Amino acid sequence: MKRGHFIGMDTHCQFCELAVVNHSGAVVRRERCATCIPDVLKLIEQVPRPRSLVIEEGPLASWLWRNLHEAVDQLVVSEPRRNRLIAKDGDKDDDLDAEKLAQLLRGGYVKAVHQVQTLERALLKQYVSLYYHRVRQRVREALRISSLFRQHGVMIRERAFVAEADRAALLARLPEVCRFQEAVAQCWTAYDALVEQEEQWRKQLLAMARQEEVVQRFQAVPGYGWLRAVTFYA
Repeated sequence: MKRGHFIGMDTHCQFCELAVVNHSGAVVRRERCATCIPDVLKLIEQVPRPRSLVIEEGPLASWLWRNLHEAVDQLVVSEPRRNRLIAKDGDKDDDLDAEKLAQLLRGGYVKAVHQVQTLERALLKQYVSLYYHRVRQRVREALRISSLFRQHGVMIRERAFVAEADRAALLARLPEVCRFQEAVAQCWTAYDALVEQEEQWRKQLLAMARQEEVVQRFQAVPGYGWLRAVTFYA
């Protein structure tokens, strides 16, 4: 069994719960602090070395990892699905969650989730995610429009109304109810805005991708364009 102290930290937007477990499994300390780096560091540095810290993957994980990993001998961002016994065993409260995370780390039962080491890499990863969110929004709006037409027996897909010149003929195939056709036209306005946003994000992402040496090498592989290369890298 590894020696040292194992710190489990249950993170929330406003506060963090910490529980410290020694090598024999005894809880030696419980603390709560505000979710800010100086307060968390102050508590961690009071734990004797060697010390290991475990948190669960989530919106705060990357930020916490970048700012805390140098303060401990080991920092593990764990896969929450592997930790589901935390919610199933005993009553759900924050102190228990932090303790059980520490016990799981002590026993070697956590599955680590890879974290990027620099802010620049983290921002690129977030930008890729935001770009694909814009793509999903555009696809969702296109499907909504196609569904409106199909409810009136007009079977079309997105490519049928991408060009604005094709839309008048499509409207003519719908019931001649002014308000309904106006609603469809408003959906197209929203769709066009999403298409424009997606293109703007695509151009910015490609500009960022071309500055990354690793992405440049990926892009040179047959079958890899810039978007696929930067997505794989992120």
